[in-house]
Formats: sequence, C-alpha cells, structure tokens
Amino acid sequence: MIHGLPFRPPILPSPLRERLPVEDPPTVAVDPEHHIVFWNRGAELLFGRRAPEVLGRRCHEILQGRDIFGNRCCYPGCASCVMLRSGEGVQAFEIQVSLDGAETLTLRATSRSMGGSGSEGPVVVHTFEALGAPARAAAPDPPLTRREREILGLVVSGLQNKEVAQKLGLSLATVRNHVHNILEKLGVHSKIEAAALAFRAGWVLSPGVIPSERALPAADTPSACTGSFGR
Repeated sequence: MIHGLPFRPPILPSPLRERLPVEDPPTVAVDPEHHIVFWNRGAELLFGRRAPEVLGRRCHEILQGRDIFGNRCCYPGCASCVMLRSGEGVQAFEIQVSLDGAETLTLRATSRSMGGSGSEGPVVVHTFEALGAPARAAAPDPPLTRREREILGLVVSGLQNKEVAQKLGLSLATVRNHVHNILEKLGVHSKIEAAALAFRAGWVLSPGVIPSERALPAADTPSACTGSFGR
C-alpha cells in the first residue's frame, strides 16, 4: 500500500510484451528501476515463482544471483543493466541462483536492451538457460502412479483442472483428487511448485516440454505471461 492506495506493479507496454516469448526460453524483463515488468511461464517453471508474486518487485531481490565464485552479481547496480543502458554490449554469463534457500541452479544468462531511450529508459531483458539439463533428464521417474504422471504432464503443459478433466474424460472432482495426491507425494503446496520441481528433477527437459518416452503427453498452453495454474 502507498498512502492508502493498493500497490500496482509497473506494466510493460503491449508492443514490447508482444515481442517477448510466452513460454521458452525463461525470460525476465526489468524497467530502469530494476522492477520486474515481465516474467514468462518459462521463468515460472525455472524459478518456481508465479508471475503475480514477482511482478513489480526488484529483480535482484528475487534472483539474488551470484557468480561461480560466490560473489553477488544481482544487486541494485547490476553491471549488465548499467552497461546495456550506456550502449555497451554484454556477453553471455553464468550465474548461480539458490532455489528455496537450498538447491542451487547454475544458469547461462543473456541480456539485451529493448525499447526506447527516452525519459523512462529502455527495458532490460534477461533470458536464462539451465546448465546441465541433459544430466537432469536422466533422473528417476517421479513417485507417482501412471495416471498421476499423466496429469502432472498436463499441468506442466499449462492446463487447468477443468481442461485436464475434459482431455482425459474424467470428472473435475477426480482430477482435483489426483492433483491433491500429486502435491502430497511431491511435498509441494501448489501446482506451480510441482511444475518447477518436475523441471528441476529432469522429469521434463525444459519448461512445458515432456519427454515422450515417459508417456507424459504434451498439450497446447494458454497465451499469458501471468502464468495461470488455477485449480
């Protein structure tokens, strides 16, 4: 709240938003004040944070990235943002991000500026690639039944419970029960956490991509950058 008014996160103009990917690769855009103005579904799956949770917050507060030596590289004076806004190019670099305060993910980051250079300044866009993904792809199957794995695959693909029920010919109540069991077995509290765990554990090769040999069918995803994982 600001002076009694509800907080409204900064909004990325539609012409710029339409030039950014909805799903893959994981992409984050920040304004000149380092507020997150775009957080696509790939970023949701990679970092396990939904867009509504992070939009408007400062990028360095969410990512808290460090270099391979453990030095902080995400901070208010972010070097890549400063360089891009001064017209310099930025080479791809590696950062390490701690997920849930425990697991550390090593990422290759690529940064670029986008938009005008007027009073508001250009937006800086960061895209991420998880390093070591092929090794994670060989991870054991999740501790789920075949039907639960099938439903998890559809959830990762972005379908909501009603759409999963229609696709599989099940009642909505049955799908809800399966989703409840999936969350309990995986030890997570939401479907976005389950999807993020599925990606990090190697049950999916990249956000929204299900290995066919695991019999987890792919499905079309809704076009939204806010990440809808409603029950």
